[in-house]
Amino acid sequence: MQFPGLHKSAQLFKRGFQSMVDLFYPQYCICCEEKCLQSNELFCEKCQYHVHPSDMFQYETNPFTDHFQGRIPLVAGSALFIYTKGGRVQQMLEALKYKNKPEIGIKIGERFGQILLNSKFVHGINCIIPVPLHKKRQILRGYNQSEKFAKGLSEILNIPVRTDILSREIATHSQVEKHRAERFENMQRVFRLLPASLKYEGSHFLLVDDVLTTGATLESCARELLQIKGSKISMLTIAMGK
Repeated sequence: MQFPGLHKSAQLFKRGFQSMVDLFYPQYCICCEEKCLQSNELFCEKCQYHVHPSDMFQYETNPFTDHFQGRIPLVAGSALFIYTKGGRVQQMLEALKYKNKPEIGIKIGERFGQILLNSKFVHGINCIIPVPLHKKRQILRGYNQSEKFAKGLSEILNIPVRTDILSREIATHSQVEKHRAERFENMQRVFRLLPASLKYEGSHFLLVDDVLTTGATLESCARELLQIKGSKISMLTIAMGK
């Protein structure tokens, strides 16, 4: 037996509770820091108009996987956003990396996790590996932005994050001003496998980072992980260049 009045009361209570949350715990836009309309939103109304998630994760071949064609054998690859120089997504990434906003990485990871939850993209993945930061840089920044992104994904997808498989041995200089060839040269022998990697033979790794530009960092990490017997690689980033 159904009770329409009871269902309606529950809906009204839910809306009232959400309004209370929005009033006392407002969410601020992760791009411009203006107040969002609701507490469960990442972007304000203005930024929502300019920031649109991509659907490339639905396609086996897409601009992300094309980037690594002939370089790394990917099972799957995708980015949540496409960014342009000076755009809102770039502002968001800069806040995540340089303005002490680690919560942005977690929130985006959770949102991407919700999008991917019932997709083929995450099928068979054993663990999530964030691109490591060098210890000195992580101490200076206070956190690894890729690890925060991985944490958000993990909470939704229920796939563990592993930081004991791969380490960054060399603290490279910023890649921002480097040309493509310089970036690849800069990433030679930067990463190495840790002893715990021996336990992960035959694993399917989801390698995650904040942004894909030339792909030098992700490729360097993937080459190390592919040394593990029977391993497979998928990749995920918050954004990629247009």
